[in-house]
Amino acid sequence: MRPDSQKRRMDKSDRIKLLNALLAGGVSREMRVSAEASAGIDAALSELARSSRPADLREFAKAMLSIYDPGAEAEVMEFDERHFDPLFAIPELVSAMRRLSGFPRSVLIVYGLDSSLRGASGRGVRRRRAEYSRNVAFIEDYAMRYADLLPNLKILFV
Repeated sequence: MRPDSQKRRMDKSDRIKLLNALLAGGVSREMRVSAEASAGIDAALSELARSSRPADLREFAKAMLSIYDPGAEAEVMEFDERHFDPLFAIPELVSAMRRLSGFPRSVLIVYGLDSSLRGASGRGVRRRRAEYSRNVAFIEDYAMRYADLLPNLKILFV
């Protein structure tokens, strides 16, 4: 039996902290900047928790990227509350790629794609993991169609 700490799934504030670590790791700035940004994020998240307002991943992502890489642009695709279907994701993906084109560095943040894995246990785990892998590959492959327009694109799955 796993302890409760291992069973708990990442909530939105945990994913924001993970995103901060991923963005900070890709930039060669001093550690002080990263520590100050992390402290600011923690303070903002605790303030949101006290006010019972949900954290907005888009706002946090753009604010974090402006700290770590001011010349870059970020787009967030959220699939947390809905099932991922490649057919219906194409227009949103194309729209995000178009908005990111023209920037020297761009980051596509895909949030909640793993929602199909949440609560997975037993016989369906292998099938759900395979589906998640196919969905990740689909997004990466489709984004590569825009490689000429987005030569420095990073895709982060949180």
